[in-house]
Amino acid sequence: MKNLLPLIIICFFSCENKTNKQDCIIDFEISKNTVNSKGIISDLKFQKNVLKISISNLRNDTLHFPAPRLFFVKEIIKQNIEESNNVVTKQFIPNIITDRVTAYCITEDNKKQIVSIDSSKTRDMQQYGFKLAPKAKYIVEYLLNCKASDPEKYKIVFFESSRFNDSKYEKIKYPENGYIEIKK
Repeated sequence: MKNLLPLIIICFFSCENKTNKQDCIIDFEISKNTVNSKGIISDLKFQKNVLKISISNLRNDTLHFPAPRLFFVKEIIKQNIEESNNVVTKQFIPNIITDRVTAYCITEDNKKQIVSIDSSKTRDMQQYGFKLAPKAKYIVEYLLNCKASDPEKYKIVFFESSRFNDSKYEKIKYPENGYIEIKK
């Protein structure tokens, strides 16, 4: 019984120190999150851990466009690498981990149709074409994993494949100068 009381006190203090750990925070900043061009509205928003891109077709005809894909780019990598004849060095490139990418379409009568769900974390960068009906909205949601991502500031860049330079596909103007910052 004598040893039980000091043991409980030690456990209490050790558990108390572990609960003071700070959570991971994601900051989002963008100069202008909505772009309206030729009856097409593209929007980039962030809420909790979800980065959402939406494309709205306000025109009366079907919109053919390449589905949006994102890169998170660290613009400047500052590392001192010394040259040596015996050692091959590779720079560490920080990155953001996405747990899931979900693409869906909301029709004019507010029905949600799932287009694709990618939970593989390998993110193939193949871009596909999409037909968006008049008065419909196409949405892609990136579920970001703050704890597994590297703490840095990243620029949001939209991937554009040269496969879609055909006149059949409309080039979408996306919001520019968006940044995501991971703070731990």
